[in-house]
Amino acid sequence: MRADRRITIDAIASELGILWSVHSILHDDLNMHHICLHMVPKMLSPEQKEARVNMCRDSIDMADEDDSFLKKIVTGDETWCFLYDPQTKRQSSEWKAKTSLRKEKFRLDKNRGKVMLEFFLDYDSVIHYEFIPEGQTVNKELYLEILK
Repeated sequence: MRADRRITIDAIASELGILWSVHSILHDDLNMHHICLHMVPKMLSPEQKEARVNMCRDSIDMADEDDSFLKKIVTGDETWCFLYDPQTKRQSSEWKAKTSLRKEKFRLDKNRGKVMLEFFLDYDSVIHYEFIPEGQTVNKELYLEILK
C-alpha cells in the first residue's frame, strides 16, 4: 500500500490471495480512506504559494482592523449567454378546440450565437454588467475599458 497508493482493492486481494473483504480491512481496521486528488489549475512555485499566503494573512489582518473592509471588495466573473430562449413543453402548451389545427413547435438552433456577460459584484449586489459580443477578444485592454 505504501509503495503504490493508487493500487486497487482487487489488485490487493489477488496479490494476497484472500477471498474476504479487503475494503473492510483497509477502512475499518487500518482506518484508511480512498480519496480523489484535488485538481488545481496549475502548479505554483514555492514563492507563489508564499505570496498567496502572505496576501491572505494581510487580508485577514485588514478585516480584523476595519469592520467595513469586506464591503470594499469588488469581484468579477463572466459567463456565456446563448442567443435563444428555450421554452419547455409545458410552457408552450395552449388550449384548443377539437376542430382547431395542431400547432407545431420547432426546436431552436443552439448555434444562433452567444455573447459573453462580464459582471462585477460588491458585498451587496451587482454593480456593473456588460455584454461582450461574440468575436471580441477579452484581454487587459477590454477590462481597462470596462473599468473606466
